[in-house]
Amino acid sequence: MGVYDEQVAELSKPDLARYIFEQVDRMRDNPEAMQQALASVQSHVPLDLLQTRVSEAAQNDEEYDMDSFCKRFVTQWG
Repeated sequence: MGVYDEQVAELSKPDLARYIFEQVDRMRDNPEAMQQALASVQSHVPLDLLQTRVSEAAQNDEEYDMDSFCKRFVTQWG
């Protein structure tokens, strides 16, 4: 399950954003499992950006779609 660390390193920023969104969306009700799933991306993404985007996505249910998340993520990552 999930993407291995070496695969994460090869993902483009938009693909990485999609992967993160999918993990958050799938595990919204289980924060502990979400943290484990996101552990593989933590060394590839600025931690403050990851925490901000993940907490925002986790708090906004239906109004927050993947495209919005990915656009914000990539824009803020620079």
